[in-house]
Amino acid sequence: MIVAHFDGDDVGPVFELILLDNKLDRAREYSRSVAQALQYVRNFLEELGAEIIAYGGDDLVACWKAGSVTEVDIKLIRSSFFDICGRTISVGIGVNSHDATSNLRRAKLLGKDRVVSAIAMLR
Repeated sequence: MIVAHFDGDDVGPVFELILLDNKLDRAREYSRSVAQALQYVRNFLEELGAEIIAYGGDDLVACWKAGSVTEVDIKLIRSSFFDICGRTISVGIGVNSHDATSNLRRAKLLGKDRVVSAIAMLR
């Protein structure tokens, strides 16, 4: 079983700045775009047979059988997320939730907008 933890990059701080600038219409638009982007990720993964474990805000945790999601799929998810909401997304992948979340943290510390995986599941 493969577990992946997806998290939008700097989604919260951008939202907070919009609110601090008192741009409520922009906040609504931004929030909707992030929700649409995450919904896209969810739908895409479910179509590939993944099980969604957690979903909300700008985070999604999913698991799937080895071989059902490829590196090309993850690249498409990441580029589509950006196209929909204008934010990048980082991904941690592992054989369990601890490894996936640990790899997500590493992706964030390495500069965000990347995938960190210790397993060769994307072939």
